[in-house]
Amino acid sequence: MSPMLKYFATPLLVAMFVMSDLAWAQKKEKVKELLLDNFEDSNLVCQLGTTWIAATDRDEGGSSEALLDIAGSGYFSKKAIHVSYQRGSRYQHKTQSIWKDAFAALALLMGEQFGRTRDLSPYHGLSFEAKGQGAFSVLIICQGQNGMQIFYVNLTHEENGWKKMRVAFSDLRLLGEEKTIQTSDLHAVLLIGVSHIADETPDHGEFWLDDVALWASGDARPETRHQIEEIRFGNLLLYKPSIGWTWQPEKEISKLVAELRATTMVFIGIPMLNRNRIPFSDGLSADPGNPRELLECTLYELRKLGFQNLQALDNQQVRLKYFPSQRFVLRGEFSSASLEQLKPLGIKSNRAYVEVDFLKYKSTTYEIVSFLPEELKKEMLPQIHAILDNLSPHQESK
Repeated sequence: MSPMLKYFATPLLVAMFVMSDLAWAQKKEKVKELLLDNFEDSNLVCQLGTTWIAATDRDEGGSSEALLDIAGSGYFSKKAIHVSYQRGSRYQHKTQSIWKDAFAALALLMGEQFGRTRDLSPYHGLSFEAKGQGAFSVLIICQGQNGMQIFYVNLTHEENGWKKMRVAFSDLRLLGEEKTIQTSDLHAVLLIGVSHIADETPDHGEFWLDDVALWASGDARPETRHQIEEIRFGNLLLYKPSIGWTWQPEKEISKLVAELRATTMVFIGIPMLNRNRIPFSDGLSADPGNPRELLECTLYELRKLGFQNLQALDNQQVRLKYFPSQRFVLRGEFSSASLEQLKPLGIKSNRAYVEVDFLKYKSTTYEIVSFLPEELKKEMLPQIHAILDNLSPHQESK
C-alpha cells in the first residue's frame, strides 16, 4: 500500500478507496456513443459535418434574438459553446393567423441544410454538460407523415456550475399532446435544440454547453439501478457502477479498497466533536459552516498526503441528489514518490486535480476526497460526480 493510502488507515477515520480505469467504457464493445461536439476546434461545425445555429422566432414574425460564440472555458476543457439570448413578446405568425409564444434556442441541424433529416433511431438519448442557472428544455423536430412534429422534455438545473444532463429519447413528448416519441419518429430527425424554458427563466440570459453526445443502449450509465451496485457506508448508501470496478475488503470491516488505475475517491466518516466541529489530524478542527476553516484544514491534510503546490480554484455549495455539499476544487502536484507509482499506469505528468466534498448526515460529517491526474479529469469526473450524486441515506429494514 502506498504512503498516500496508508495515511487514511487510522483508527479514527473510516476510509474507502476507489480507483477507476480509464478503459472502463472503452472496453465495452457494444458502447457506441457518438460525440457530436466538444468545441475544441473553435468552430460551429459538429462531427456530423452539420452546423450549430441560433433558432429564433424572427423568421415567423417574432422579435427574439440569440447569439452563439465559442467560449474560452469549457467543462474541464478550453472551449464550450456559449448562447446569449433575448426573448421577444408573444407574436402573430406572419403567414398564419395564429399567435405564438416567443422562443430563442441553440439548435444543431441534422442535415447540411434545414429540411435534410438524419436517422437517430440507433441511439437512445442525448447527453451534454450544461452551465447556466435555470430550467432547460431539450427538443427534437422530426419530419413525420403529416408534417413536422416537435417533441420535448424539460430539465431542471439548480446549480451555477457545470452539470451533466442526460436525456432518454423515450422521455420526450409531442408538443401539445401526451404522445411520447416512437422509434419510427427518430428515423427522420431535422434538428436537436436546447434552450432555457420561457416560463421559468428571465426573458434574457445565457448558458453554455459542452461535450454534446448521442448515447446508445449499451452505454454505461451509473445512474441506472440495474447497472449499479449498492454498498453500505456508515449511515449512507453508495451506488457505484458494477462494471469495471473491483472491490476488496481490507482488514478493517469498515473499509473497502478497489484499485484499478489512477483515480481515487476517499470516503471518510468523521463523528462530530462537541460544539459541532469537525476534527482533523494533529488536534485541528473546523466549523462545518466556515468554508475558510474547512479549506485550511483540508490543505493541511492534503499536504501531509504528499500533494505539493496546492492552489484553491473554487469553493461552492453543491446540491447532490439527497444532500447539500460544500465542495472545494484544488490543483496541485503529486509528490515524486506518488508519481513513480503512477508511471506504470501511463501517467507522465505530475499535475493533480482534487475535489473535496463535505456533507453532514445525522451526527457524522462525511469528507469525500477525489483526486486524479489532471490529464484524466475530463474522462473520469463524470463517473466521480455520478457516484457522489447517488449517495443516499441508509434506511434500516424493519
